[in-house]
Amino acid sequence: MDVRPVTRDFVRVFGVGEIDEWRARRVTLNGVDIVLFRCGDAIAAIENLCPHQRFSRFHDAVCRDRTVRCPMHGWSFDVHTGAAVEGGGSVRVFEVRIDGADVSVRVPGPSAVDSMTW
Repeated sequence: MDVRPVTRDFVRVFGVGEIDEWRARRVTLNGVDIVLFRCGDAIAAIENLCPHQRFSRFHDAVCRDRTVRCPMHGWSFDVHTGAAVEGGGSVRVFEVRIDGADVSVRVPGPSAVDSMTW
């Protein structure tokens, strides 16, 4: 994987051809586990963390009709908005840019989970 800065805010993570349609592709940026999905002509990026029981399993999921379903318990989310389709809560989404054949993701701040007190 060729991860390199594109601008101060964006990092190139993959080439468009390296992301299979409907399947997840995983990357870690700034300590945040992110999965990217290619749904038709669009590519979306979400945090690999289901709000239900904090499982990181979206990398094993398939995107269909803009929706990804957590393989653990079935909650599903819109990969472009992060909104719940089934279940509750939301998932964190990240801005994606496509420049020619390059896919870049806005570098995230730390995960909200990192700052939580358990």
